[in-house]
Amino acid sequence: MENNAEQLLGLIKACLSAFDEEKVVHFREELPETLHIAHLPIESNWLPVAEQVQRVGATHPETRDIVSFIQTHADTFAWRQPYKTGQLPEVFLSGSAWFPIADRQGPLVFEQGLVEIMLLDRGVTYPRHHHEPEEMYLVLGGEVYWEAEGMEGSPSWKRAGDCIYHPSHQPHQLQAGTDPVLILSLWRGGGFEMPALE
Repeated sequence: MENNAEQLLGLIKACLSAFDEEKVVHFREELPETLHIAHLPIESNWLPVAEQVQRVGATHPETRDIVSFIQTHADTFAWRQPYKTGQLPEVFLSGSAWFPIADRQGPLVFEQGLVEIMLLDRGVTYPRHHHEPEEMYLVLGGEVYWEAEGMEGSPSWKRAGDCIYHPSHQPHQLQAGTDPVLILSLWRGGGFEMPALE
């Protein structure tokens, strides 16, 4: 899995290099260098919702290679549902999953941030929440209805190739459209506790 994570991180960096927005550039510049990063092996793990990665909605020319790589190697990643039963509705718990690419626990060890992939099945809502780290989403495939309190452009539909930025402690939520959605999630700064649900 470490090699796949390294290749995926390379694809992510290449994709983000196509964006010139200041916030995207800052996140990209702070991503770890694969030549100087430690590996911490993580066993692959499968969740039933991960099957939906093969049905993800439309991609963008800049995100297509990432989605294709994830689809090809889906069974090698450590899919997880970090929320516990009772915290959120069952439709969310069974209809969403994440896998890490780089964070403090691996598979690429990254102390300054978090790089992971989020999957939402069609129609699933990631309820309103906030967290200390700054965050950037890049929609890789499909579309989401995004809401963030007081943020310019919110609420609106975000599609493959769209970036979404959240400053520290910014309340926000997402709802997948009519197809499953893949999203790149980047965190930087602050602590890395689970998001606070509202």
